[in-house]
Amino acid sequence: MFGRERFDVEDVERRTTDRAVGQCADQGGFIHDRAAGGVDEKTVRPELGKLFGAAINCLPTYTESTGDLIPADWLNSTCVFYRTPLYAREKFPEFEGYSFLEDVHLSARVGRTHQLYFHRTATFEHRDAPSTFKRNTRELARMRVRHQRLVAHDILGLREPMLTLKLLLHRLFASVSILRQRGPTWSQELLGTWT
Repeated sequence: MFGRERFDVEDVERRTTDRAVGQCADQGGFIHDRAAGGVDEKTVRPELGKLFGAAINCLPTYTESTGDLIPADWLNSTCVFYRTPLYAREKFPEFEGYSFLEDVHLSARVGRTHQLYFHRTATFEHRDAPSTFKRNTRELARMRVRHQRLVAHDILGLREPMLTLKLLLHRLFASVSILRQRGPTWSQELLGTWT
């Protein structure tokens, strides 16, 4: 849909409806007004590109037989663009520290009125920007859990006691993963996950 060789906003606008907004092909997705219709979702498995549980977000996976547009519950924000009125309505949330999951929070709210899609043929590479905040493994892990709680509450609508139960189960799963990997800062990451 959007050529990988170049990104042209006017070209995207010509290819989408006047109420749609898009995301460049380097990132692989776009947003389309739900009322506008026009995408055949029969070939897409429903679990792809999902946001579930304790705010766990999964990138879509697909086969060659999948259509070009993959419906999703959220979009990652590298190279995404929104029409001004839509962004003014939603905006990024006021997260503390490093903004882990801010793109999920924003795009999932946009997804309430606009269908979100990843583009199957687009590729992207995430290059993590260095930050002094991200060097503190314990604080980074603590912030991740805090932001997952916000997304689970605000976006997924989880309420107590289910919210705490799902976050507890996710923390247990994360702890097993941390212990199995035993990275250089595993103890700080484990502490941050539970404090």
